[in-house]
Amino acid sequence: MSISTTTQRLAAMYALIPGINKTFAYVPRILSPAQLPAVIIEPGEASYDIAAQGFDMVMETRVYRGHFYFDLALFGTEQQLESTLLPLIDSIIDYFLQRPGLELDTADDPQVVVFDSTLLRDSGFIEKQYPSGNDTSKTYGGFVFYHQVRELRRNAFKD
Repeated sequence: MSISTTTQRLAAMYALIPGINKTFAYVPRILSPAQLPAVIIEPGEASYDIAAQGFDMVMETRVYRGHFYFDLALFGTEQQLESTLLPLIDSIIDYFLQRPGLELDTADDPQVVVFDSTLLRDSGFIEKQYPSGNDTSKTYGGFVFYHQVRELRRNAFKD
């Protein structure tokens, strides 16, 4: 898979988790409260190992970040926000731990599509600002999930 198809696969997987309203396989310019709970997938840093599989193949290890925006973080709603958010976090963790090949349940053949995928860690509860339009931003409560995806690529520069 390529970076764009892996990003799309992660977004499609998050969309299947009950309680998530909207997923983005790209970074949207604005995020509105009506789209929440929402997940934005962002490809991150990568390393490349030519020696792992021989000179014909390269093992790419990339971290993808799933930015999970749950709800507006308003004064006076602190306990309410966390009490409804935390059970959904457990669902997300369980879902991805059971699918180490990024298997998509709705596919005709939910085959393994990557060499290996691991849910590495999450950020814990955070409050994060995001543009909401008209030169304003809003503060949302949520988490960031870090997915490590290992894929084999052909070495295009081999002799």
